[in-house]
Amino acid sequence: MLFNQASRLAKITSPLGPDVLLLNEMGGGEELGRLFNYELQLTSLDANIDLNQLL
Repeated sequence: MLFNQASRLAKITSPLGPDVLLLNEMGGGEELGRLFNYELQLTSLDANIDLNQLL
């Protein structure tokens, strides 16, 4: 199986480029009078990602 987003329902766009990060899991929540929150679990084959590029 190729490591790409072509057949995925949700796609991740980041400064790292296409298909560097793939969405593995997503969750979220909301409360009355509070902001929404989302948590993403992302997967990559690149073990040397510069996390500063994501900030």
